[in-house]
Amino acid sequence: ERRMAAPAAKSRFDSLYRSHAHAIHLYCLRRLGPNEATDAAADVFVVVWRRLDACPEGDEARLWIYGIARNVVANRRRAAARSTALVNRAAAVAPSDDPGPETVVLRRSEYRELDAALEKLPSRYREVLVLAVWDDLDRESIARLEGVSRAAVDKRISRAYTKLARLMNRNTPRDQVFLVPQTTEEGGDL
Repeated sequence: ERRMAAPAAKSRFDSLYRSHAHAIHLYCLRRLGPNEATDAAADVFVVVWRRLDACPEGDEARLWIYGIARNVVANRRRAAARSTALVNRAAAVAPSDDPGPETVVLRRSEYRELDAALEKLPSRYREVLVLAVWDDLDRESIARLEGVSRAAVDKRISRAYTKLARLMNRNTPRDQVFLVPQTTEEGGDL
């Protein structure tokens, strides 16, 4: 596969970005809404940069970029659906003993709060966190799956915990984000 020289690649990418960034952002905005559109559009151009040698010339470049945008949007929608399904599945898991009504109400409230906070996380953070916590994948596997370094996965997970803690008004990121309160019968302080 032929690789473009660095200055030529940068120039071509800059030209493609200037010509199509606004339209791609609008495309993402119409399909994902304001919270995710900017990140999705940025993801599109990351792919454009990585696959620049495959980009056709002329008007075909526009369609090629829109094809990438379509895939990015579809991937984000699937990730959001998986995240919601995982949270719903986690909320539906019943403890082995029969909890009292106060426990059920309290846990449902916590799960709704977690679900709302997860929805607000940027997808790159949400996805690695869900893969690590719910899918129980090790960080090396997540790095391979996401196509990033292990250090990037570590950083994203750390940032995800911090952002979740902030969204859920918790003082300490990791220790309290996934903590489900316990009733006094379970050893808690309710």
